[in-house]
Amino acid sequence: MTTVSTIPIICPKCKEKFKSTVVFSFGCARRTTDLRPIYWGFNPMPLWVARCPFCSFADFVNGFENVPYPDPESLEDYRELPEQRKKELKDLKKSTVTNGASELFEIAERYEKEGQPPEKIVTIFKEAIDAIRMSGVSPSPFTFPPTIKTPTNEMDAECARKHAHAFESSSDPDHIVFAYIAAEHYRLAAKFDLAKKWYQIYKDAIKHMEKPPVPLELVNLVENEVIKGNSDELLIEENEARIFVKGFNI
Repeated sequence: MTTVSTIPIICPKCKEKFKSTVVFSFGCARRTTDLRPIYWGFNPMPLWVARCPFCSFADFVNGFENVPYPDPESLEDYRELPEQRKKELKDLKKSTVTNGASELFEIAERYEKEGQPPEKIVTIFKEAIDAIRMSGVSPSPFTFPPTIKTPTNEMDAECARKHAHAFESSSDPDHIVFAYIAAEHYRLAAKFDLAKKWYQIYKDAIKHMEKPPVPLELVNLVENEVIKGNSDELLIEENEARIFVKGFNI
């Protein structure tokens, strides 16, 4: 079950107060996956990020400040709270977040400048790519026609490069899945030689793992599409998809 609500928040940059619609609970193991046709009926990304309507600062919702409320002094005050908050929300400007992708690209770029770990940056960058696929809009900083329904080859290739770098920069076994994600986005970018290389790197990395993040049989299934020259998104059977999605819970 998904629970969505509108709350007042304060921009940490300009200190202005505005409202944003956010998600409080989500009825899926992971909010992004390469299996959107099976798991998604809408794009949830705008519910995880916000953009200040005053200074355009963008961040995850939890990067903004909560509006403090005094404790009610009486039962009557307590009963009046919902109506007071409803009135307050009505007068506030709304977050100017669009499809979430622009905001996520911006956050990833800021984290990169701050020197945040590569694994943190690539997770956000991939969520931005997923947001484009789920919403059918191509945002800045990539300037492409607004009717685009999937990321361009350039976007997928950049996503692959970032995951390849994150894999090479980490010795954490939990990050082995980055090699698979790099391969898959190279495939989506139609860079098949690089896709083959990274599928093999992933398979070599999981040789001695009892429970790899993405099972070998599914890797082989997707790798066969490289041989066919298929760069389309793939639909994987529901029973296999549940295993597949598990690999992205990192």
